[in-house]
Amino acid sequence: MSHNSITPICHAYVRISSPEQRKGGGLERQMTANLEEFCQRFGFTLGKRLWNDDGISAWKGLNATPDHELGKFIDEANKGRIRRGDCLLVENYDRLSRQDSWAATSLVNDLRQLGIHIGRLDRMKLLRCDSTDPGDFFEFNIEIMRGHSESNVKSFRNRDKWEKKREAARKKGDLITRKLPAWIQERCGERVIIPEHAATIKRIFHMTANGYGHALIVKQFTEEGVPAFGPSGHWGRSYIGKLLKDRRVLGEFQPHLSNGQLAGEPINGYYPAIIDETEWHAARASSVQRSKKRGRQAKHVNVFAGLLKDALDGGSYYFVKRTNKGKPTRVLVNTNAAEGRSQMRSFPFDTFEEKMLERLREINPHEILNGDSGPDETTVLRGQLETVNAELAAMKAFMEGKPFSPTLGQQILNLEARQRELSEQLSAARERAAHPLSEAWGEGQTLMDAIDNAADPRAARLRLQSVLRRIVDTIVLLVVPRGRDRLAAVQVWFAGGEKHRDYLILHRPAKANASARTEGGSWCRSMVNSNLPGVLDLRNRDDAWKLEGVLAQMEEKE
Repeated sequence: MSHNSITPICHAYVRISSPEQRKGGGLERQMTANLEEFCQRFGFTLGKRLWNDDGISAWKGLNATPDHELGKFIDEANKGRIRRGDCLLVENYDRLSRQDSWAATSLVNDLRQLGIHIGRLDRMKLLRCDSTDPGDFFEFNIEIMRGHSESNVKSFRNRDKWEKKREAARKKGDLITRKLPAWIQERCGERVIIPEHAATIKRIFHMTANGYGHALIVKQFTEEGVPAFGPSGHWGRSYIGKLLKDRRVLGEFQPHLSNGQLAGEPINGYYPAIIDETEWHAARASSVQRSKKRGRQAKHVNVFAGLLKDALDGGSYYFVKRTNKGKPTRVLVNTNAAEGRSQMRSFPFDTFEEKMLERLREINPHEILNGDSGPDETTVLRGQLETVNAELAAMKAFMEGKPFSPTLGQQILNLEARQRELSEQLSAARERAAHPLSEAWGEGQTLMDAIDNAADPRAARLRLQSVLRRIVDTIVLLVVPRGRDRLAAVQVWFAGGEKHRDYLILHRPAKANASARTEGGSWCRSMVNSNLPGVLDLRNRDDAWKLEGVLAQMEEKE
């Protein structure tokens, strides 16, 4: 039998756009239609595969995209796996498309170009791919216009239905959708917290506020076997990050339109709240600090991680473990040297930490913070945001039902960009207001005093790390090696980048030879009393090199 004598195949395609249509028997009606009769009438063999787009809308052509059955059918035809002369069989043309006539005609024309006939079961008609009959064209377009008009009406009704639901939720707290967060369940029509999940979320926010990063939380939860309730079934950094940004834990629900745009302001009290605003902002502030000042994290927590900068090359410092004569030690090393781009300038970490914490304990925070007070920026930003929201709402209402205006459209885009900018600024201002720097200073000094005797040293060090990242902007480190001795100039720049304290730290290890042993030691002094050149800014590379030359000459005097 030649290729031309092979009986063409009739491929049945069914589609419904909503669960309501499934309940009404839409799929069953299409699947049990008299397919065999159609095939016999027009000389086709019924294909074994049923192409089924269950719950997929055709109003905007979603069913014809590559992820859905009609789109896959077209792809198979393009690749030649569905032969020219085959037929795509539908109950009615509106199963193919409910787009406007131009878009729907383009879809059918694509199928015609591939040599695919289109069968219509409800009238037992075949639209041949080579048809030149004007009646076929007009019949198809009339059916498509009818379907598109129906979809427009349904869309309008759906918009009205959802708007009424949102209004009922705002006024009476009615449930908008049964798709609930993983920590909420519906019971007798009420939204109630799942206690064990809520406890886990509170713990995530508490740990984050106390300096734990996403990876450390995941590691600890995995080791402890804390049940995961995210979509993946296990703990992951991305899900922890999403939880920390999800304001549903505060009880808020933000309605959206079908196009993803916000539908008004969030609804407060829609869900039972798990945490309060103070806990939310504490965790957010800590999380933001971590993202700005990332540092390598080891088992022994470096409380200065992410803050230390090399004065001579601008790179960072981190600590590593080394062994000296069988004894483990911790050493600060400059990143660029470790990666082969600079000279190694190391400094003993324990000495650095001990001396720096001693000095930071002694600082009077009022000298650094200068009162830490200013205008209530949240009030100003909130007022600006309300003004933008009102302008945006008025402009959108004005454009409703009017022809599109490019000028007004651009103004709306500009207002929406300003709205996003002000929302981000207001969120950051609320975090600062919830946890002022004066509070961080007090907590930091308490932690410095208790860090060595804490019941959970790791947790205490993580918390101190988080606090230091709030009160310190940068610690610039200039290390001058002197054989085995190390001299370091340290400039601590505090939050805001305007005030600083300058210190010299010397570390001298113990030395021994055949005849004598010299005990080691260390000291830390204010640079102000060390007869060094005027005020230097070690963030400036030229100032750093100038001071490095001076410190090298002090070798015999100290």
